[in-house]
Amino acid sequence: MFERCLWVETAPPFSIPASPLPASSDVVIIGGGYTGLSAARTLARLGLDATVLEQHTVGWGASSRNGGFILPGYKPEMEALERRLGSERATGMFRLSLDAIEYVAGLISDERIDCDFVRCGAVTLAAKLGHVAALEASARFLHEKLDYHTELLGPGEVSREIESRRYYGALVDRGACAVHPVKYVRGMAAAAARAGAFVQENVRVLRLRRVTGGFEIVTGDAVIRAREVLAATNGYTPRALSSLRRRVIPIGSYQIATAPLPPELARCLVPRGRVFSDTKHLLYYFRL
Repeated sequence: MFERCLWVETAPPFSIPASPLPASSDVVIIGGGYTGLSAARTLARLGLDATVLEQHTVGWGASSRNGGFILPGYKPEMEALERRLGSERATGMFRLSLDAIEYVAGLISDERIDCDFVRCGAVTLAAKLGHVAALEASARFLHEKLDYHTELLGPGEVSREIESRRYYGALVDRGACAVHPVKYVRGMAAAAARAGAFVQENVRVLRLRRVTGGFEIVTGDAVIRAREVLAATNGYTPRALSSLRRRVIPIGSYQIATAPLPPELARCLVPRGRVFSDTKHLLYYFRL
C-alpha cells in the first residue's frame, strides 16, 4: 500500500520535462533512485553519456520512502559479521560504511543540495533488559576492534536522549547523520543533469537483449542501444531483469507521522535531535 508520502508533501515542487529518449548511450541506468542517480552523475562527470530510465518518478521507491537515517555499519552487528567473514573483511566493510557517510556529506556540500542534512548522531534503544548486554558487547567490539567510539547509557541516563521510561539502556553513535530523503534524491537528480546525464521519468523498460557491441533496451516508446547497462532497481526490478527480480525483493517498512508537535514539546521529547531505533527484531525507528 502506498497512499501518501509526507516527505514528498514537505519538499519543494519538482518536475523533469518529458523529452524524446536518445537512440544510443554509453550507459543506460535502469532506476532513478540514490544508486542510479549517483552513478549517472559520476559517469557524466567522467565524460560518458549516461541515461537514467525511471519507470515512475525520481526516487519513487525506497529512496523517497525511508527514515532519512545515514548510519555506520550494517543490519547485522559488526561482531556477527566478523564471525562470518573474518576480521579483515569485516573491518574493511565497516570503514567502507564510514567512507559512504563522508561521500554523501561531500556530495551534498559540493552540489549545494538543500536537504536538511545534519550530523545529529543516532541512538539504539534497548527494548528489553536482556538486550542491554548486546549493546555493551557492541560498544566494546567497536572500540577494541575498530577503534570506533560510542557511548553506552544506563537506564537512568536514557532520558538525556529521549523522554521515555520504556527503554532499559541505549547506545549513542555520534557518527550518524540525517537527511530529508526526497529533497536529497531530487537534489541528486538535478546534480546528475547538471553533470550532463539524461534523466527521464515514466519510462518502463520492457525488454533487454544483448546485441553486437552491447545491449538494446526496449521501452514502450523507443529502443536504445548502449554499451553497458546498470540495474539500479532495488526491490522494484522490472520483468526485463528477471534474474535480479527473483533475488532482490521489496520489504515492507511502515511510517506514521504525528500531528506537528509544539517546539517546546519536541525539544523535551528529543532534546538532542538524534535519530532512534530500538533492538526489537522487527524494530521501531523514529525521529523528529
